[in-house]
Amino acid sequence: MNRALGGHDENAMLLYFGYSYPEYIVSNYFDANNHIFHTLLVNLMGGWFGEDNALAIRLPTLIFGVAGLWIIYLTALELFHSQKTASIALLIASINPVHIHYSQTARGYSLLIFFSITIIYFSLRLLRYQKERKYFGPLAICGFLSVYTLPTNIVFLIGLSFWFAIILFVPKLMDEQGISLEKRRKKVIWLLNTGVVIALATLLAYSPVLEEMMDTARTHHLMTIDKQTGAVTSLVNSIFERIFQGPLIWFIPFLVIGLFFGQKINFSRVLLLLTIYFIPLLITLISGIGGYPRNYLFNLPLFVLFLAAGFVKTGEWLDKRTGSYVKKHHITWGITTLYVVFSLGVVFIDYYPSIWTPNPIPFQKNVKKFSSSNDLIYISDSKNYLYARNTLKSNLLQIIQENKLDGFKFIAPNSINIENQEILTSKGSIPLFKGLLNQEELAPMKLDAKRKMIHITGTESIAALPADFEEISQWKTVRGNGEVVKSDDHVLFGKQSLEIRASSQQSFVASTSVDGEFTINKPSLVVLTWAIKNFNRKNIAYHPILTGQMDFFGVDKSLQVLTGKINYGVNIQIKEKPGKHETYYWLINSSIGVLHPGRYKFNILIKCDPGQRTLYDGLRLFFIELA
Repeated sequence: MNRALGGHDENAMLLYFGYSYPEYIVSNYFDANNHIFHTLLVNLMGGWFGEDNALAIRLPTLIFGVAGLWIIYLTALELFHSQKTASIALLIASINPVHIHYSQTARGYSLLIFFSITIIYFSLRLLRYQKERKYFGPLAICGFLSVYTLPTNIVFLIGLSFWFAIILFVPKLMDEQGISLEKRRKKVIWLLNTGVVIALATLLAYSPVLEEMMDTARTHHLMTIDKQTGAVTSLVNSIFERIFQGPLIWFIPFLVIGLFFGQKINFSRVLLLLTIYFIPLLITLISGIGGYPRNYLFNLPLFVLFLAAGFVKTGEWLDKRTGSYVKKHHITWGITTLYVVFSLGVVFIDYYPSIWTPNPIPFQKNVKKFSSSNDLIYISDSKNYLYARNTLKSNLLQIIQENKLDGFKFIAPNSINIENQEILTSKGSIPLFKGLLNQEELAPMKLDAKRKMIHITGTESIAALPADFEEISQWKTVRGNGEVVKSDDHVLFGKQSLEIRASSQQSFVASTSVDGEFTINKPSLVVLTWAIKNFNRKNIAYHPILTGQMDFFGVDKSLQVLTGKINYGVNIQIKEKPGKHETYYWLINSSIGVLHPGRYKFNILIKCDPGQRTLYDGLRLFFIELA
């Protein structure tokens, strides 16, 4: 539970969504890692206990994982009316490697398992007992939250609805459940009401992101399936391999035996497993839209239930044939013990070694220790973002607020040579520092056994822009049709921000000059910072571009300073101070480039696509000599 955060897509979820704001979480779905209800819980835990508290971040999944075990036990009692089967099901679920994994990983799959089995439990109660109103609320709430956690769980609800239809309209199955025609009408009405409530609540909750969600589904590399038949065949195998890992695959025959639990076959019980498993696959076959095997983990509780029933059924059958040679129930518990041994073997031999990570706390403390509050930090590998993010964020904000840069620190694995580190610029990826650094003067600071920090600049920088740059700058049209206006309504730093607006027909590029002439005596780092508010995620929010004129033997030579954004994906969001208007969330960015010795004059360009508008604030420009 307390291992370093970041593995198994935790990194993407936390950086893209978990560390942002609740309003942002519920209104953005540009990446499928946003399991919205779970992400909101993670955001709450991070706010209460700290973003780096792994126990707190994973606490929601643990709670739902443990609660799911109890519901599995109750469902086994409801489904098989056997205390022994329920106890074995509880044991099997408790030591299942997949259940253990997702109960201690900050993703939404533990919630998916809990909500799915809870829905099945209350569905059985609604069918078999009176006072349907009593089960309406839990069914509606769990149905909605299951889909609000993972949208793909809609296929589970469709499969369950198909099972309801069979049970309520096939006389033999109605008799099996003890449902008369009079009772059927009442239960159908309550089930329809439940479905309507779930559908309306889901549409309402997802309405801010519905279009973006569809775009994400179409572009997600494992969501859109071209060859449906092959995909379904692959899923059939993958789902079983996911739940029955390693040697546990040999216990699948007991799952089949569990279908025949009892004195005679209970067809409604058999159909429950078959419809929940096959209807979602049929939807994939027809629509071509599928997901990872983990999206189908709503099968896990049912597999556990029928596996436990299979153990009991096999034990009872063998008990009858061994007579007094073996004590009653010993065979059942012998099979269960064998499963437990193999399952724990997978957990301790395969699973736990695979998730081991070094203690991140020394790395986190040393990042803060070796950097001053006005150092810009560049992290070469996104896997190292999480435990340096707070220092990176506070430093960048202080650099902008104070308009002061003390230095530039580079964090990388020990094996990385910074001269070979490439930066993505408008001209492609280039080794920005190649041949410019004096390696003898670079003294790497050890962050932990595998990572280092290098200070690659001097300690004195030039701040080329005033702190109130947005307020005093004058912008001219370079190309297209539009305007740059100064805004008092939405401001992050200072008194005004800049809003660039393009006409509906043309893109718009505007430019402003940087006051003064700058003499660069040694190869120097260029640092550009800005905050941006993009109103349409489908369109590009362009980075500011730095251009200039260089005095080349008495002749002014125009140039574009190649800069590249650093720490891409760290996703530093800041909420502006509430005012009279809607409160906006801004992304804080920084880019770097290199200047060679010379005398320069500079301009800053900003761009906007046709019919779009973008807000800029926190524009800062620094020059600092390389070591």
